[in-house]
Amino acid sequence: MYYLAEKRVAELLELGVDIDTIVAKTGVTKLSDGWHAQNRRGDDALDALLAEAHERKALLDRIEFLAVAIGEDGPARRAGADAKNPTLDGLRAVIAGVEKYARAKNIDIRTDAEKAAPEPTATPRQIYYITSLLEGRAAAGEGGGFFSTKGLYRGDGSVDRDAVAALTRKQASALIDSLRGTY
Repeated sequence: MYYLAEKRVAELLELGVDIDTIVAKTGVTKLSDGWHAQNRRGDDALDALLAEAHERKALLDRIEFLAVAIGEDGPARRAGADAKNPTLDGLRAVIAGVEKYARAKNIDIRTDAEKAAPEPTATPRQIYYITSLLEGRAAAGEGGGFFSTKGLYRGDGSVDRDAVAALTRKQASALIDSLRGTY
């Protein structure tokens, strides 16, 4: 049984996979009406190669973006990483190395979309824990440590769960450290 593979072969070629690699890894053949995988195994191999090629492209795009973010020549770094790293794990290691360097130099490597996205709010577990700590502190007559608790209590002295839930995860984590005295 033959499976039509024309579109997938064309997509692989667009992604930069050479025809010899496609044929060797998938066993596709060129017939009069286009490229075909000869059996299900070849069809599955074609899908796997396509997924790998897409992931490779995404990793190389990330390498280029990171290189520009840290002040290097993005296209040159991309080409070097592509030539020196035939495996996806090698590309992931390059990304990890660049990210480690950026963290050490305090370089913001987030994309514009990541920068524009609002910070995630406190988790339900953080909300519950903060509420418990605030209630215990209020009963003991203690404050919030280095973190201000203004706005976290209602007028009657009870904890305002909605105000606690509005905290970002970072704020919630800092408040927990403050309330526990582990700062």
